[in-house]
Amino acid sequence: MSQLPPSLISLYLSSIAGVSDLSNLRNLKLKHTNPWWIGKLLRPEYLRLELPSITSIPSDLDHLCCLKELLFIRCKNLLHIGLLPSRLRKLTISHCSVLQSIDLSNLQKLLDLSLSFGIPNIQGLEGLRSLYNLNGLERLENPQLLSIELWPLLHTLPNLSNLKYLKDLFLWSCQKLIEIQGLDRLESLQSITIGGCSSLQGLPDLSNLKKVEYCDIECCSRGNPRGEV
Repeated sequence: MSQLPPSLISLYLSSIAGVSDLSNLRNLKLKHTNPWWIGKLLRPEYLRLELPSITSIPSDLDHLCCLKELLFIRCKNLLHIGLLPSRLRKLTISHCSVLQSIDLSNLQKLLDLSLSFGIPNIQGLEGLRSLYNLNGLERLENPQLLSIELWPLLHTLPNLSNLKYLKDLFLWSCQKLIEIQGLDRLESLQSITIGGCSSLQGLPDLSNLKKVEYCDIECCSRGNPRGEV
C-alpha cells in the first residue's frame, strides 16, 4: 500500500513498508514496520512507535516540528535515541531494555517525561541494562512530571534544581541510585514518591518545599530522609 487519502488524520500501521501523501496526518501508530519515512511527514502531533527490530531512530525524526507526544514502546533492540523534535511536550519510553543513550538536549518545552521499564517477571530483570545516566535532563526547563521506574543500574541523576516547574516526581525501584541532587530546590513540587531505591543514602532538607501536598518516601536503607515535609 503506497497511497492513502491525503485527508487522513489518524493512522495505525502494522508490517507496512511505507506510505505517501499524508500531509494532514496528526496521529500515527507504527508497529513492526520500517519507520524510515516518518521524518518526511508534515504535521504529526502524536507518534507511537512499537518497533522491536530498530536499533536507532530515523536521523530526521527531529524534523517533525509539530510533534507534541512521542512514545517508544517495546523497542527491544533500540540502542540510541538521538535528537528529538524541539516542540515535544510528552516523552514516554517503556520496555526498551537495551537502550544506552537518550539525547534530551533539544527538549526545552517538554512537560512530561516518563521512563518505565518494568516486566512482570521481576526476578532476573535488569530493566534498562546499559543506561547509567540521563545526560541533558538538567537542561530541561519546563517539565511538570518526571517519572522513572524499574531502572536498577541508574547511578546518578543530573542536578534537578533547574526543573523549576516540576510538580510531580516519581522514582521507583532504582536500586543503584545514590543521591538526588537539587531536590530541595524544586519549589513547585506538589507530589513526591520515592520507593525501592535501596542505595539512596538520604535526602536533603525538604522543609523549603512549601507546595508539597503528597510525600511518600520509603527507600533509604542506608540512612534516613531529612527534612520531612
